[in-house]
Amino acid sequence: MQIIDKKDFERFFVTIPNKKLFITTNKKNNILYDKDEFYFKVKSAEDGYVTILTVYEDGTVSTLMKNIPVEKNIVTNIPDKEFEPIPIAGLIENGVETFDMYVAIFSKKRFVFDRFATADEELIDDERYKNFDELIEFLKDKRYTTLKVVTKPR
Repeated sequence: MQIIDKKDFERFFVTIPNKKLFITTNKKNNILYDKDEFYFKVKSAEDGYVTILTVYEDGTVSTLMKNIPVEKNIVTNIPDKEFEPIPIAGLIENGVETFDMYVAIFSKKRFVFDRFATADEELIDDERYKNFDELIEFLKDKRYTTLKVVTKPR
């Protein structure tokens, strides 16, 4: 086990494309501003389920939305603003730009995501959810794509 500094850790936060799974936000260049409402546009090459996890810049992994049904080659807005709460961009430190990495995971069946925190309006401070290493291990045999999103102060 090796402890890495913040600068090296940030290099993990990149957009990783996947030919069979696509994710973007509804905002230009995937840049959000503090308090922006936003949603994801997801497209899959197969029918199944998509779960979206978020990885904060401190290594915390949380489940944003899980097991959302998707249809082959149809863009799905997640969440559906008619039925589900819309995420709101926020800053970890007031007035300081931050970034998150969103991970969309495809599955043919529903997955259980108990090992990761559930995202809500509160910042997750518990050290046990700083489990980026578990996420990397979990993704090894999964179809996934990532999206780095920057949030700026207004």
